[in-house]
Amino acid sequence: AAMIAGTTAEEINLVYVDDGFAGVYQDADFDASYTPTQNGARLDLNWKSRKYFFPPGVYQLRRAETYAYNNKEGIAFSELVRQALDSVMKKIRQAGITRFYVQATFSGSADGLPIRRPIYYQGEYGPVNLASNTTLNGSPHSFFIQKGQAVNNGELAALRAVSMADFLHRYIDRDIPLEDRYEIRTSRNTGASYRTASVSITIIDN
Repeated sequence: AAMIAGTTAEEINLVYVDDGFAGVYQDADFDASYTPTQNGARLDLNWKSRKYFFPPGVYQLRRAETYAYNNKEGIAFSELVRQALDSVMKKIRQAGITRFYVQATFSGSADGLPIRRPIYYQGEYGPVNLASNTTLNGSPHSFFIQKGQAVNNGELAALRAVSMADFLHRYIDRDIPLEDRYEIRTSRNTGASYRTASVSITIIDN
């Protein structure tokens, strides 16, 4: 797992540079790195920029307002995540490994800007039910969000993570044994760097 994660990190960093991402997003910085774990290895994928992914009060990656805000940085990052996961699966199959599964940990965050006008969940991802494998600021937490519901900052952050998960699930191989986890964060600080989402992929040997 560590070898697969390490070679994938090298490959995806080269993709970022060689496939035009770095040229298009000159003010952004992408880094793929890996860390061996007790039962596998974790591949961390991080994108940093001055704008990050979401305008204030917005949670959808696939929205014209988001595209206009950040020149589709979130979509570009999601594409790199998809390519990383595809690369992991290709290497696992080439190695003949059959006893494994993959955890995708989606992180979403919201800053401390007060919500002056209600933000309503439009139902793009169906009823959101994050009842397990979910934390809020490091503590276990459950989120239940229905269409038409006014959301607070924690729920806004959760929807940002769900938005990235939805995008990724649209384009990955459905045969991948994937377990979703969610790490949701809120901050008292304000600013673009607290309105983001990220993904880490952990390959777990059975």
